[in-house]
Order: sequence, then structure tokens, then C-alpha cells
Amino acid sequence: MRSFGWLCRSTAVSMRYAADFPPELYAEVRATMTPPAVTAGFSGLQTRDHQELVNWMRRLKPGGGLDRLDPASRTAVPAAVQHLYDAHVWVCDRFGGSAEPSLLMAQAAQAAGERAESGVAAAERLAHRRLRYLTPTGAA
Repeated sequence: MRSFGWLCRSTAVSMRYAADFPPELYAEVRATMTPPAVTAGFSGLQTRDHQELVNWMRRLKPGGGLDRLDPASRTAVPAAVQHLYDAHVWVCDRFGGSAEPSLLMAQAAQAAGERAESGVAAAERLAHRRLRYLTPTGAA
């Protein structure tokens, strides 16, 4: 479990480090994450570190691996994930995500003719769902 916690904390630090530029430059950065620079539907979901995090979380679901961990690890896992989501929300908010949707959500909403929720709201919703999913049975 140390490696999973390390991955969460490292990803959180990397997100903050990668966002260490003035918010007014974000439009230029965001343009590199849209077609034609990348294929339509580009998202952080396609990165290897994100896939590894998702794989770990699936293995740790209640009734799977999380319930078999020692009590300290059962507390450390959700804390590490919370740290990661806190960084995600911070980065999203730093670059206008409290008012604008994420790249992926904007594309999906546009295709459906709808208005997407803000990136911050989506990140908070996902964090809440993931943390509830990672809470061992009988806890909280």
C-alpha cells in the first residue's frame, strides 16, 4: 500500500508543479490539449499514471482488497486519495475550472447540446464518489 500512497502523493505534487505558471497563460496550454494537436476526446484519463491509479482503486474496492488491509493502511489509502483529489480541484480551480467544464466534459456536453457542470464541481463529485467507494465496510 505504500506504493499506492506514494503514487497518489506523487501525482498530486506533479499536478501542482505542472500548474506552476500564470493562469493567464492557460489558454495557450489548453489549446495544446485540443484537436488538431491531439485526437478528439483527449483527457487525463488516457495517461498511464491515471490508468495505474484506477487499476489500484479497483483492486482496493470494499470486499476486494481494502477490507484485508491492516487498520493503518485502511486509513492511509483514503487519505492519499483525498490528497490527490485536493490537488486536482486546486489545479482545476486555478485555471478557471470553477466556471468552465473540463476538456472532456465540454466535448461531451457540446455533442449532447447541453451545458456541462464546472470542472471543479465534477472533480469534487468524483472525489466524493471515489472516497465513498474506498471507505471500508463498517467505516464512516
